[in-house]
Amino acid sequence: MSGTSSGSFLQSKPTVVAVVVAAVVLVLFLGWLAYANFSGPKLHPIQPTQKTEADLYIEQLRKKSGGDWNKLTPEEQARVNQITRGFGPMAIRGGPGK
Repeated sequence: MSGTSSGSFLQSKPTVVAVVVAAVVLVLFLGWLAYANFSGPKLHPIQPTQKTEADLYIEQLRKKSGGDWNKLTPEEQARVNQITRGFGPMAIRGGPGK
């Protein structure tokens, strides 16, 4: 067993062609990786969405109340809270911070 060694393959030196091919593959891979991470997808312009029936209803109540939540009837308040999932006063004011 000491006469033959299975490690002779590991002791052979790589050829110049193999090193060049490995280097080209590595450069191509790194270039693709950089392109994929830094260029990003092309963005399309955002299209305006059509207003839903709920949006129109809330706008109507906003105009009716002048943005004051307390001027709405309890039924209107309940409906707006249901539509907005609890953010009725903010929706009637016109959004966050208003």
